Amino acid sequence: MRRHGHAIQSYRRLRWPSWRCSRGATSFTGSEVSEASNRLPSASPWSPLRLPSFRSAWLAALASYTSVLMSGFAAAWLMATITDRVDLIALTQAAGYFPMLLLALPSGFLADRYHRRPLLIAIHIGLFIVVVVLAISSAVRPISPPVLLFPILIMGIGSAMASVFWQVAAPDLVPPALLPAAVTLGAAAFNLSRLIGPATASFVILAAGVPVAFAASAGLIAAALLLLLARRWPHPPAHRPESFTAAVHAAIRTATAVHPLRANAATCFLFTSCASALWALLPAIASQRPSLGVEVFGGLATALGLGAIMATLVLPSLRAVTPPKGLLALSGFGFGVSMVLLGFSVELWMACACAVATGGCWLAGMTTLSIAARESVPFQERGRAVAAFIFMFASGMTIGSAGWGRLAQSLGVQATLVIAAVALLGTVAAPQGLAWRPWTGPAPRAAQPQEKSHG
Repeated sequence: MRRHGHAIQSYRRLRWPSWRCSRGATSFTGSEVSEASNRLPSASPWSPLRLPSFRSAWLAALASYTSVLMSGFAAAWLMATITDRVDLIALTQAAGYFPMLLLALPSGFLADRYHRRPLLIAIHIGLFIVVVVLAISSAVRPISPPVLLFPILIMGIGSAMASVFWQVAAPDLVPPALLPAAVTLGAAAFNLSRLIGPATASFVILAAGVPVAFAASAGLIAAALLLLLARRWPHPPAHRPESFTAAVHAAIRTATAVHPLRANAATCFLFTSCASALWALLPAIASQRPSLGVEVFGGLATALGLGAIMATLVLPSLRAVTPPKGLLALSGFGFGVSMVLLGFSVELWMACACAVATGGCWLAGMTTLSIAARESVPFQERGRAVAAFIFMFASGMTIGSAGWGRLAQSLGVQATLVIAAVALLGTVAAPQGLAWRPWTGPAPRAAQPQEKSHG
């Protein structure tokens, strides 16, 4: 451990020296990175947390994720209490993901082109204002469903952009040798927030009401802001000049020209559009047990997060013995079966057990698709690859949530879950689905933007 600690200190000296004397961006050569990376032969999964900048960013991401999930939970339950229309309840989920559909590709350009920390600070200031306004308005007078959907849409804009920035920030904060551990810790922060957020929100709603839950969420956003302001990040390497339109076109060309990324994006859309039935209809499933109330919704959402955390512990072993396509098929099959059993469960303990299994299968499927998207393009274009993945993910969640909610209003929740499960099984059983082909060559020509001549 002492040797590893010396390597951490060595890397810190390599990358952060100019922060003490100037505002300029730090820079270092490839040989220096390689030298620092070679000094980390036995990095543990927790090693990135020893770097102050990554530790601060990780805690800020955890607070940000938790606040977004708390606000989403409180808004979804508030919608379920002010209306009994299943389609309007499902629109809460769709409104949260619709901005991600519109902003995923532009966010990829911003993540590749500009320093991420100031952008995250600006986003969280906006989120703080929106959540505070929502807390005050929900406390002063009852909110109608259309009025409630508007702040959900605004919060979705902020979380959509922040999700891209958080996912691509790790390479700026850790040496290459610690990047896999940093990515794993980033996923763990999101999954931990899925466990903490709904449980905390349900407890606060039971104790003090929905407005206080929104206020607690605003407090977490403030904590994330303080962490972002407390420590500066290294500046990313300079990129060549590129217009916003050219960058978005390049991201679209990358997603359509690279066959593995194109196949993965289509599979992601089909997978999420089918699986979105559970997330959109979960408040309606919980509201079917009015004798218990919000604790059922909180228990099911917490069980989903617990399943995701448990999956992170076993996924490395599963990946070692199962090919990516097989793991995706197992995830889709398990999610579909667990989703149907959850919808038909009579006892609460049985529903929570099915939710744990569903959450684990969801994480396994999404991480498999996400890793495939990252590995199918060159390193310098992974911000756009992540943006393309999030775009298809948000498209599936938005279209699926709205469609399944409309269908559930006509056929009922349980019948809709069965139809969604059958569609999901058909998706993962298709012979041409996930195209797992890590990128080993130069950047694809379609992804290269044309440089303008400046004379």
